[in-house]
Amino acid sequence: MMFDTDQIKYYAVTRDATYGNITKAAAVIYDCVIEDTNKITTNSNGQQVSANALILIDSTFPGVKGDIIQLYKQFGTETGNTKDYEVMQVFETGGMSTSHKEVLI
Repeated sequence: MMFDTDQIKYYAVTRDATYGNITKAAAVIYDCVIEDTNKITTNSNGQQVSANALILIDSTFPGVKGDIIQLYKQFGTETGNTKDYEVMQVFETGGMSTSHKEVLI
């Protein structure tokens, strides 16, 4: 069981195949836990990059790499941070079955 203390705004993204322009869907708010992290991962070019945050969220979260997240609330208070963070990686986590997802932005 996870105790969700935070919230994100999630935007599903579609990309134009020809020009790469993105279109964001309407925001959906999800309860989660936002943790600061310095975890290193790799981008699409194979270069190492540092993630901005690790988000622990319910296993039903539909986000995929390339979608957009805003850090809306932490500990019940609005962050005022309207920066768009791109989803870098999504991991399903758990023991014998999925318990939650870990999202790096």
